[in-house]
Amino acid sequence: MKLRALACAAFLTLCSHAWSTVVWFDGQHAVSYTRQLKLSPVVEVALDMFNSDMMAVTGRKIENSGKGIIQIIELDQLSNKEFKKLSKQRLPYEQIIAKKETFYIGVHDRRIVVMGSDGRGTAYGILELSRLAGVSPWVWWGDVKPEHQNRLVMSDNFKTIQSPAVAWRGISLNNEDWSLRPWAHERMDTRLRKGDIGPRTYKKIFELLLRLRANMIWPASGEGTTAFARVKGNREVADSCDIVVGSSSRLPNDVAMSISDDNYGYLPRISEEPNERRKGGIGVCYHLSAQGQPHDYLWLSTTQPGLIYNEMRTAYDMGAKSMWIAEVHNPKVAAYGLSLFMDMAWNIEYVHANTVQEHLLAWLRQQFGKEVGDQLLPAMTEFYRLTGNRRPEFMGWSQVDLDKRTYDRGFSPVSNTEFDALAFGNELERYLADFQRIKKMVDNAEKNIRPELKDAFFAAIKYPVYGAAAMAVKHLEAQESRLLARPQSFHIDDEALESAARSINAYREIQQLTAHYNQKMAGGKWHNIMSMAPRALPVFSEPALPDRLNEEEIQKYGAPEKYQAKLKQGICIVRNACDYSAATTGVTPIEMLGHSMKAIALPKDGQMDFKFNIDKRGEAILRIATIPTNASNGGATRYAVSIDGENPQVISLNEPYRSDGWKQQVMRGQAVHSVRVYLGWGSHTLSIKALDPNIIVDQWMIDYEADRKFYLFPIQPALK
Repeated sequence: MKLRALACAAFLTLCSHAWSTVVWFDGQHAVSYTRQLKLSPVVEVALDMFNSDMMAVTGRKIENSGKGIIQIIELDQLSNKEFKKLSKQRLPYEQIIAKKETFYIGVHDRRIVVMGSDGRGTAYGILELSRLAGVSPWVWWGDVKPEHQNRLVMSDNFKTIQSPAVAWRGISLNNEDWSLRPWAHERMDTRLRKGDIGPRTYKKIFELLLRLRANMIWPASGEGTTAFARVKGNREVADSCDIVVGSSSRLPNDVAMSISDDNYGYLPRISEEPNERRKGGIGVCYHLSAQGQPHDYLWLSTTQPGLIYNEMRTAYDMGAKSMWIAEVHNPKVAAYGLSLFMDMAWNIEYVHANTVQEHLLAWLRQQFGKEVGDQLLPAMTEFYRLTGNRRPEFMGWSQVDLDKRTYDRGFSPVSNTEFDALAFGNELERYLADFQRIKKMVDNAEKNIRPELKDAFFAAIKYPVYGAAAMAVKHLEAQESRLLARPQSFHIDDEALESAARSINAYREIQQLTAHYNQKMAGGKWHNIMSMAPRALPVFSEPALPDRLNEEEIQKYGAPEKYQAKLKQGICIVRNACDYSAATTGVTPIEMLGHSMKAIALPKDGQMDFKFNIDKRGEAILRIATIPTNASNGGATRYAVSIDGENPQVISLNEPYRSDGWKQQVMRGQAVHSVRVYLGWGSHTLSIKALDPNIIVDQWMIDYEADRKFYLFPIQPALK
């Protein structure tokens, strides 16, 4: 009995120790901190931001006290006396002192210690405390107001040491800052000449970069760079936030080689040259929005998370560790994609091929809380699938800059899409039904939003989802109206009029959504920052209809449609690449990539096999959809397909930049190739083998109708 009592006492002691915490806000007293005498300017900026954060979370300003619960230490600014005192605290400063931009957070002697190797590291550490208190990096740019807390605690065994994976991390506002300038001129830097961005705007941008653990900005090339230098105060603000100002034409000295994607998220592969030979390392410029051929995407931010992950992870593994720059036209619009990009730049192991969706979930929870974040995950996953099928900006099936000489002319008109109402049970209506379904999920989630997060929810979730859905309705219903109508009978053709009226109402919905964004959201804080028609391209115009409708017709025929279309595969055999029967070592599914949402990356010589049965004999078309990745410098991107071990047919993905083939691939998000096959009755095995690196297979289909008109492979996505 005595032995049992002693064991119980020991267990309780261990449990008590395991659960002991340090309270850094008790609901009554302000969060207090102590600091060394000298700190870098960026640390002072971070402390000001932390003060604002604690005001939002606790309702009280932070207090500087010699007995503060939080101890701020910047190692490179310690005096000899302070350093001697520090060495007696038995803090692990040896682990970080020689590293750049590194911080440590841990509990020592009932205090929370934030210790940085330098100014940036210390600032990142302070703002990590804000994250731990529930403050999103998008607190200002996304209006993500943190939830009030009555108590903040930290486990006494909490410990983290963090340092960057990539040396230089930042954004470029190159030619994509068209929406930022009018807003900045009207709301932030009103005294500057039109087109200039001044210190008030840049201060907010730099604060966001600090929260995202970034350290560089490219304000723009040409006029943008000149404007940054011209405006008084810009340089001082950058220096105070320790943000390095560069440009695409003036790289940092320690970057020897810089590569850029093709403007659509697909990076050229770096050759296999050993990394140690590249003195200065490799930098990457990656577009989250772009202007130019084949078509701009400067409205919404819809690059699939899986594509961002795969391209940047591949670049990192091939040596791109010196600089990562994300091109954005507006950081507010690119919130999630930019967060993913910067999280990977900070810690490359933060996301893996099988945790991309998990990262999205964590971000949604960070913005809107666990309950709403969980509700939103299936909706936003589906959003990235549908916009990955076709970006909203590409729904007009039009192109820009066709004369290749200027950004101001050569636009092609809107034309009919490749979505076909006769294909696979009406793929056109099925696409619209999918958008309708995620709108309902968004509506249900909105009911549970804290009132103070309504604006954040509208900007990050509702506007892009509803806007993309309305763009699809506008173009696809207009197409239906054009196909149904006859010039002499349009105004008495109920079906054509219904499609036309729904198209008009979708266009008006985008107008209304944008007006709310610019005029009502956050009390007008974002006035003029959102345009529903960047560069006034044809895709954004009123729908192209057989004739104009009057208001009476629009009211009579424009009732919303409840889209319903059951998937019908017919006698086709269709598979997502992830549904393989067997695969060699190294075959990797990548979440949230491709039309399937789980495309499969094959290493060189990697192979997948698919078993299937067929009950029809004869000639068919085998269509294979891959992600349109690029080859290594001077290399090839080929794969081979064979059925039942017969002679393989080799397919090359190489397409010249800006060729018609390349344009179609980047707008579709897939490279589709076809080969003829002959099949007998019974069971068969399809084999797909990578002959070169960078082969990512998305879907395949065996179809007995060679000339079938369709856009989407008739199969449900792999990732729910």
